[in-house]
Amino acid sequence: MVSNFAYTHYSLVQPTIHERIIATEKVLWNELAASDAQALDLIRAGASSQLSDLMNQQADRLGTRVVKDWLALWQQLFVTHRDGFIVSAPTVIPVPDHGGKMGGVVPKVVEPGYSNEWKQRIALDTGDRLAVPTLASTKSAASRK
Repeated sequence: MVSNFAYTHYSLVQPTIHERIIATEKVLWNELAASDAQALDLIRAGASSQLSDLMNQQADRLGTRVVKDWLALWQQLFVTHRDGFIVSAPTVIPVPDHGGKMGGVVPKVVEPGYSNEWKQRIALDTGDRLAVPTLASTKSAASRK
C-alpha cells in the first residue's frame, strides 16, 4: 500500500518513506545481531536442535512487526497527504474547533501545489494550447464569427 500511494505522491512522501526505511533497517540490523548472538550461543552450548525454532520465531516476529509498521506508515501517509494537501496537527494555540454536528479540531492544511520544474515541463510540452486567452484575442475571435 505504501508503494501504491507513493506512485501518485512521490515528491511529497519520498522523504518520509526514506526516513522510515533507514529507521527500520537500523532496528532490523540490531535485531539480527541479537538473533545471531543467540544462535551462536545455542551452537556453542550444543543445542543446535533449538536453532531452527529460534530462527523461525525471530523471523516471524520481525516480519510481523515490519508488516504492522508498514501498514502504520501507509495510514500516516494517507491521512497526512490527501487530496493534494498536506494535513498536520494544528500549530496555533488555542486550537480552533469548528464545532457543529461533526465537531473536531481544525488541522493545519498546506497546499504544496506543483513544482516549478513540473509547470515548466507542461508549458514546454503543450505550447500555447493551454494558454489562457487574453481579452484582445477573445474579442478578435468573436468578431470573426
